[in-house]
Amino acid sequence: MEEKKRKYVLTGAPCSGKTSLINYFDSEGFDVISEPAREVIRKYGYDNLWDFSSRVYDLQEKRESEIKGKTFFDRSLVDVLGFFHYELGHVPEEYLKRINGHRYDKVFLLERFPYELDSERIQKNDLEAELVQKSLIETYNFLGYDLINVSNKLDVEERAKFILSNLD
Repeated sequence: MEEKKRKYVLTGAPCSGKTSLINYFDSEGFDVISEPAREVIRKYGYDNLWDFSSRVYDLQEKRESEIKGKTFFDRSLVDVLGFFHYELGHVPEEYLKRINGHRYDKVFLLERFPYELDSERIQKNDLEAELVQKSLIETYNFLGYDLINVSNKLDVEERAKFILSNLD
């Protein structure tokens, strides 16, 4: 019997520990989908918001269509919309239509740590990271998600245990 598809999202601003948690879940044998934005940046760079976001959305949508069972996501399609909201102040209607039919079982909002710049981050400072966090929260809420907050006071293993204790 095939395992039911369950989609669990780790979201949050840059420097909130999403990748560390995804790597932890992967090492524990869970199915994971890594953040597509980093791959797009490595392959194409960041040319402009529309092309970049379109590439990220398309890659994420393709990856999501291929999942088999319980899967943890380092960001989701909703995050792409959240970045549009951050950059433009709204989500383009085209993407609001495209998101229909894509739902996630649980969304975990990771509290952020102090900002650290790396070569694949678009945001350049702590203020920008905080504004991204705010836009993500507003976008998920707009689409009807209840976010489960994950404290940054916990280490990776404790965060993972907290998340696992909150699954269906």
